[in-house]
Amino acid sequence: MVDISSMGALVEGSTRLLPGTNADVHVVTRHGRVLARVRVVRAWVWRLEPDAVRYRGALSFDTALDTEAGGYPVPVGASAARSDGGRLYPDRDAGRIAGTEHQLDTKQFRAYLQMASSLVADDDSR
Repeated sequence: MVDISSMGALVEGSTRLLPGTNADVHVVTRHGRVLARVRVVRAWVWRLEPDAVRYRGALSFDTALDTEAGGYPVPVGASAARSDGGRLYPDRDAGRIAGTEHQLDTKQFRAYLQMASSLVADDDSR
């Protein structure tokens, strides 16, 4: 389970989902375990690995479910925490040295990162 709302869910797994098909899923809410009828709205290949294919799919519930906070804790797993969908925007303050107002240009910032990485590597080898 990647995300959930009262009308649907975004899921990820190794099982291929076909748009337009129906399925039954068990959802735990604050009222207990509910068997919900869903329709697969969209499905796509999310990630290709040497020995596996990961899929994501958008599911639409036939009837609304109560998924308020405290009712259904969405587990934070590796798939939810990891995003292989591209690069993040750079941090606005990425070129600033911590604790200073000094702004580095790109060349200086790269040199600073290289120096910091070598210090960490030296510390790890001890």
